[in-house]
Amino acid sequence: MRRPALALTGMDSPVVPTNTVLGERYRKLASRQDNLGSFLQGTTSLIDKTASVISHALRQYPWVRIVAGSYLLLLHLYVYVLTLSLQHRAVVLDDKSKPH
Repeated sequence: MRRPALALTGMDSPVVPTNTVLGERYRKLASRQDNLGSFLQGTTSLIDKTASVISHALRQYPWVRIVAGSYLLLLHLYVYVLTLSLQHRAVVLDDKSKPH
């Protein structure tokens, strides 16, 4: 049976906290009363808050989606061109090192 889709509009949308998804190992580590436990809790909280803010901005502002998509596209094109140029240089250097 198919479950109904959740409406993801506004800041009151259901967000699953990281600590409920990561399981028993996370709970054991995060409940420690030392630097590792507090660091782990702080880090997962920061990731949750950042992801929530970013997803809210992407849902509410179409221009943010356009800018983010354009940035990702340009970044991938740059890496592609860089990889092609480095590959070309490696082939040219390899051809020069081989005796004819």
